[in-house]
Amino acid sequence: MRRRIVVLQGSSFPVKDTTRNVGGATAVPGATQYYLSTGGHRTAIGRRLVPRLKPQRSSTHSATAKVPVTLEGGTYSLLACADGTHIVRESNERNNCRAAARKVIVKKPPPRV
Repeated sequence: MRRRIVVLQGSSFPVKDTTRNVGGATAVPGATQYYLSTGGHRTAIGRRLVPRLKPQRSSTHSATAKVPVTLEGGTYSLLACADGTHIVRESNERNNCRAAARKVIVKKPPPRV
């Protein structure tokens, strides 16, 4: 099992998540937002739309994340945050983000010759 993903600044890579409605009411359509994080700072790298979810139902889907060309090289945590657009009313807003088990290593592309 790979423990890290290596990507170049300005490149894209696939991501996959499962967004679950753990509440007792149907959730309106929203979006899961993907971020690269160094702890205190998050950089948005993509999102996917999530359909209306009945209670205790989930939506699993893949998307493409794009690393900004301006993002510094280094090691990042990959976060998926449900309701990334903050339009779903919730009793608990603190359970929306999860970090992937793998780290993302961002590197500069090789110089052009």
